[in-house]
Amino acid sequence: MPKTKTPKTAARVYRAASYARLSVDDESYGTSGSVLNQHAIIRDFADANGGLSIVAEYSDDGFSGSTFENRPGWGSLLADVETGKVDCIVVKDLSRLGRNYLDVSRYLDQVFPALGVRVVAITDGYDSAAEKTPADALMLPVKNLFNDMYCRDASAKTKASLSAKRRRGEFVGAFAPYGYAKGSGPDRGRLVIDPEPAGVVRGIFDARIGGMSAAGIAAMLNESLVPSPYEYFAAKGAARSSNFCKGERTAWDARTVLRILSNDGAIVWTKLIPPFH
Repeated sequence: MPKTKTPKTAARVYRAASYARLSVDDESYGTSGSVLNQHAIIRDFADANGGLSIVAEYSDDGFSGSTFENRPGWGSLLADVETGKVDCIVVKDLSRLGRNYLDVSRYLDQVFPALGVRVVAITDGYDSAAEKTPADALMLPVKNLFNDMYCRDASAKTKASLSAKRRRGEFVGAFAPYGYAKGSGPDRGRLVIDPEPAGVVRGIFDARIGGMSAAGIAAMLNESLVPSPYEYFAAKGAARSSNFCKGERTAWDARTVLRILSNDGAIVWTKLIPPFH
């Protein structure tokens, strides 16, 4: 009687997620560590190694590795892990996953194993699905601890640098407040008056001096179709979130007017700058 051949089991193909992260503190990464380059490295790795199908890419550009909270890309990735869309996470190296020793260890040792999720860190030679040697068991926590120490050191240096800039009267915020612009050339690092909204700000102060309420000023600006700060920044490609909407446009609001009135232009980062009025 002929023997029955046992069919070969097809090799498992993981539904892999390409995750890239770059913090503002990761200056040493440079262009080679950009999120685009990280994804390219991950795609090349998946093409060269069987068993990985990249089903989605997730990015957190400008987010610190010191915490996993408030990372939109990471949040989307975890949501897809929970639905089963993804069962493997591939990163360029473990520091892209995160730089907090305790949190990274918790994900690698508890969370992802419980969910059946494979994790691959390319340049670190880490693959949670591979058999571990005693050396591997020792090196993983050492690498995570080193990444944690790097993050703390970079954070301390960044805080010191920002403090020094503030003492020199430089502006270190991401966006200049309405009525100001970030200077260039000899004024680089400082706030300068933005001519376009300067007239609006002067008008607000004049109306207030004339006895008009903040709500009245806001209504006047809306009736005159004066672009609100949100609309002004949006037109310049720097839109910011706002809860003050009216119809199909973001409107002036009494709180917005009061916010402008409370900044008399007297002091910014300990240095005098000229007021609008």
